[in-house]
Amino acid sequence: MKLGYYLVVDFGQEWIGGSRKSLLLRMRRRFVRRLGRRRVLWRREEAAAQTKKEKAANLYDTFDMRVDRHWSEKKLEEMTERDWRIFREDFNISYKGSKILRSMRSWMESKLSPELLRAVERAGYKTPSPIQMAAIPLDL
Repeated sequence: MKLGYYLVVDFGQEWIGGSRKSLLLRMRRRFVRRLGRRRVLWRREEAAAQTKKEKAANLYDTFDMRVDRHWSEKKLEEMTERDWRIFREDFNISYKGSKILRSMRSWMESKLSPELLRAVERAGYKTPSPIQMAAIPLDL
């Protein structure tokens, strides 16, 4: 019975793992060259993304970022989106859905009738609880 294996003995050619050393070096150089090209392209893409982020940051409206006073000291008309966001975070108020109503900050800002406001005052409620701040405007 004859086996299909041949032993190649090529003295002087420096074989490594069944391949010539010169072939392996050529393949390695080609790989390094391609890797370098990919890195250049990746850096260009990263630089383009960074400039896009910087442009977006420059276009951001800084009016909403000004902090003159705490939200509790401002009138209802002076409240910005940032103030409302901080207010909701302070009281852990969150909504689901797309139409988000403004929460009430105090009993006087609520649109309750004067009789109800007097009843709330007689009951001894100084400030509404977070659930009342969120739920009463939804009901009105």
